[in-house]
Amino acid sequence: MGGIYNRFVSIRRNILVNFILVVALVASVLLFLQYHFSEKIALKATKAIFMQITRKITDHLEDNDRFVRMLLTQMQLYPDITAEPTGEKL
Repeated sequence: MGGIYNRFVSIRRNILVNFILVVALVASVLLFLQYHFSEKIALKATKAIFMQITRKITDHLEDNDRFVRMLLTQMQLYPDITAEPTGEKL
């Protein structure tokens, strides 16, 4: 059976080619998985940093809002607070 085929492809060469193909396939799958999970980790880290920055911005804006409200309340309680100080000394 297949005397010509056996003459050109030895068992040793067939095993070597199959081994190289399996190694290449496993290496490609591992590279793909590493890329996939690295991208997933990078996106997760980016989202976490973005959420941290938005929390800091929100806190800052809320602090500014509280401060402005406090100033407006003070200006309502003391309407003369905007008057220029006189030259009198205490």
